[in-house]
Amino acid sequence: TSSRIEPFMDVQLNIKGKKSIFESLDDYVASEMLDGDNKYDAGDLGLQEAKKGVIFVKLPPVLNLHLMRFQYDLKTEANVKINDRCEFPVRLDLSKYVKEPEDTPSVYKLYAVLVHSGDYHGGHYVAYLNPGCHDEWFKFDDDVVASCKMRDAVESNYGGSTQEYTLCRSCTSAYMLVFIRESAIDSVLAPVSESDIPATLVKALADEKKVEEQRRQDKRDDHLYLNVEVLTGDNFYIHKGYELYDLLDCTILSFRFLKTTPISEVQDKITTQMGYDPGQLRLWPISERQNSTERPSPFLPDRLSDPILTGISAKRAYVLAFAETLDPDVGADQLPEYDYKTDNLLFFKWYNPRTGVLAFVGFFPVASGTTVSELSPALCSLVGIPEQTLLNFYEEVSQGVVEFLEQGTVICENNEFGDGDIICFQRARDHLPLLNFPLTVQDYFRELDTQITVTFYDAKTLDESFTLNLSYQLNYTQVASHVGAHLDVDPSFIQFLQPNPARPNAPGHPLRSSFGG
Repeated sequence: TSSRIEPFMDVQLNIKGKKSIFESLDDYVASEMLDGDNKYDAGDLGLQEAKKGVIFVKLPPVLNLHLMRFQYDLKTEANVKINDRCEFPVRLDLSKYVKEPEDTPSVYKLYAVLVHSGDYHGGHYVAYLNPGCHDEWFKFDDDVVASCKMRDAVESNYGGSTQEYTLCRSCTSAYMLVFIRESAIDSVLAPVSESDIPATLVKALADEKKVEEQRRQDKRDDHLYLNVEVLTGDNFYIHKGYELYDLLDCTILSFRFLKTTPISEVQDKITTQMGYDPGQLRLWPISERQNSTERPSPFLPDRLSDPILTGISAKRAYVLAFAETLDPDVGADQLPEYDYKTDNLLFFKWYNPRTGVLAFVGFFPVASGTTVSELSPALCSLVGIPEQTLLNFYEEVSQGVVEFLEQGTVICENNEFGDGDIICFQRARDHLPLLNFPLTVQDYFRELDTQITVTFYDAKTLDESFTLNLSYQLNYTQVASHVGAHLDVDPSFIQFLQPNPARPNAPGHPLRSSFGG
């Protein structure tokens, strides 16, 4: 004979087709005959017929019985929950399963029943505890603890169906049983003093309690506070399309203040927390206009002592603001003074019809009375073209509304321009007939309204290569131009093929060059 002693944390019992855990335990310790092709390898003695089995040498003070409710079904080839009825006692005598009698009787008292309601894919867990092992049971259901009858903890969780429980208990069953040896109840359930608890655990629990108390306090005080969400110019530079930003694509800095905090104090604290010195950051609250656009506008100097609550928009429950920050390349220590009476903070976008790209290029204050043509030198410098270049100007009024501006149009005349307005500009003589991109800013926005996202795959490997936002009105040649520009390839060497629904692993037929879109 040969044997091996192994420690165990729990006993996993097969309950499928077993009427009680005694049948499961009998099956657990049953001997298996090793014969035929399954003989035991006895080393030098070769293959021998043998009996293989399990017997308990020593039982623990706390015994965990795992009822294997979740198993893999070979017939359905899926994991399933086994709801077979399997009874278990409140007092468990395991004497016959022990190799030799121990110093104390191998008799256990049921301490806890862990229950699952539902199927393999989901459900609800509860626990029933018998704290003193005096048959006084409590049900632990999430954060609700209530006393219950022993019948609810034990008989109701055998699983399966009886005539009484056919309708309401078919999916509820115990999957873990915890027993305490009767001779060890006093020591296992002895009172725990504070000195028995590890210092690390005491600290962890105290920290957790502190965090929870702070969370509850924050929740109680939530109505007193307001979030200030801050956008920087970086969000404008990466945005393509109408307006200055898309909140879904923005990196937003969030700050929390009491609603009564003065605007000046809010600005000072945000300046410090963003790493700037006083005078190097200016906040511009973003407010909604009557035409449903959202643009930056100033906090007026005589309103800086007002509470930050006054900057809130009716559209949202927080203050959204743009942070104008000092450019380190300008060689100044502070932002230039802004004259709230005569200046207007304008934002500028540059359109290049040779590439089909409209990009945000910057912002700066413009004095009232300035004509748009007088902006040309500064704007040409922004985009790196000769200052004498003739430009065409457009005002992005709202989504879908882009107006051409005559050269003599005056800034802030008849309240036509104000803080937060967007001016788009391009070369005046870039209307080349062979370009495959929109010729003007207005054409660009018209095409933007027809854009869809197109995914291109390599016809040889069928790996996803890239995606482009293209107008569904483009023809074959125009699409080839966009793809060629993206790949830096001559468009005439590009061929498009149809997808093949019948054979996903192979491309379809080539598209004709006269394909319309």
